[in-house]
Amino acid sequence: MSSVGMVIPCYNNFVVRPETISSIRDQTPTPIVQLVREAASLPQARNIGLARMDTDYYLPLDGDDVMFPGAVAALQAALDGHPECEIAYGDYVEQYIDENGAINNVKVVCPEWTRENMRLGNVTTYFIMFRRSLWERISGYDETMLDCDDWEFVARAMGHGACAIKLDYVTFTHLNRPGSMYQQTLANVSRDTILSRLAARVPEVFG
Repeated sequence: MSSVGMVIPCYNNFVVRPETISSIRDQTPTPIVQLVREAASLPQARNIGLARMDTDYYLPLDGDDVMFPGAVAALQAALDGHPECEIAYGDYVEQYIDENGAINNVKVVCPEWTRENMRLGNVTTYFIMFRRSLWERISGYDETMLDCDDWEFVARAMGHGACAIKLDYVTFTHLNRPGSMYQQTLANVSRDTILSRLAARVPEVFG
């Protein structure tokens, strides 16, 4: 049976939400989890954690996001059933929380795995299950890409000919609030700057 490893970055004294831990415990099968504290950036934390594990598949999870029940099993079954694919991903819920604590949940349907869609945005989000062999083949996350390293990772995978399968299934809730990991990562970075960096790193997709 295939095995799943999960990496949760906890650098800069980031505290994992109890809801995140609960969502991991509720998964069947329960993935092997690595919490990474000794890192200077998100992509470095992911690479450190992945290098410590020897599982068939990997699944990154930010410490303030929450998985839906059955997400691990659904993604794992997709890769088990499609050996030609190296990435599996699904839809998600974007949870907006304003300064007053008001919550607005919005379901986001991810687009299909095409070059045209990839040039418009990260079609998968960061929450993907991928084969260890892919991570090894494309030399992991780019640790110099300090913003949108997940977009660069999947775009580079596409540039190397990787196939992905999209599930019609909501896999996780992505927290978007002031002070969240997502907001910290994208602070003061323009879309034009990100696209320029992506074009330099992945000309096969963005050139």
